Amino acid sequence: MTVNTYTSLPSSAIDRVVIDTEANTVEVTYKSNIEKSYKYSTEDAEYFEVKFLAEFDNIDIGSVGKLINESVNDGTLQLQPALLVETPNNGISPWDNV
Repeated sequence: MTVNTYTSLPSSAIDRVVIDTEANTVEVTYKSNIEKSYKYSTEDAEYFEVKFLAEFDNIDIGSVGKLINESVNDGTLQLQPALLVETPNNGISPWDNV
């Protein structure tokens, strides 16, 4: 199993990203609440990881938060329903502050 954990990211919104290329999952922890993580499934975690790492090559114009937000919006990352947590902000996307 290949699991890569990325911390100390150059992002104001994202604290940690864990990419499991065997299970095709991406786990995201936001700086706004490091006690909670969101787990997403993807068809090709290896490809997502390549795109993710490319953001560091263009640090002046790249954005980890933007990549994750776009990936959720275009369906590349799909929130695993079993891990969707009800919060007092029901109906507000975790991406609203990205």
